[in-house]
Amino acid sequence: MNTNGNPKALFIRNATTEDAVILARFYSFFENKTIPAKQVEARIAATQQLETALLAFVDEKPVGFASLRLIPALSSDAPHAEIAELYVEVESQNSEHETALIKGALLEKAEGLAREKGASNLSLQAGLKNKISQDLYRSLGYLDFALIMQKSINS
Repeated sequence: MNTNGNPKALFIRNATTEDAVILARFYSFFENKTIPAKQVEARIAATQQLETALLAFVDEKPVGFASLRLIPALSSDAPHAEIAELYVEVESQNSEHETALIKGALLEKAEGLAREKGASNLSLQAGLKNKISQDLYRSLGYLDFALIMQKSINS
């Protein structure tokens, strides 16, 4: 990546419970509410068998995350793989191009991990009105596949 002529180092790694503070900060933006780090730490520990959080760093600063969920399926020997969450922190110095590069790197890492675990497909969701993300995902080879519907079941 390049901003103002200065090269930036992009690095992606698996998150651990020790990264709960970083993820809690991202979730505060992503979910629009404060999530305590202890709660995120417990979630990481509870989902280790099914979900892998990936952290993106630019010049050693955390800038985003993705959550890869691998779920055993009755209909197939291969697990179902999905990106449960994908978030890149928007800052004034991050251009739309840099944000796309970071998201692309997170997805590439997730695809590799899913492939290693035997998945043959990777699904993700984009908001119906989020045309920028939809266009990015299509440019990375993702195809329109299904309409996800949701209903609140809490009275």
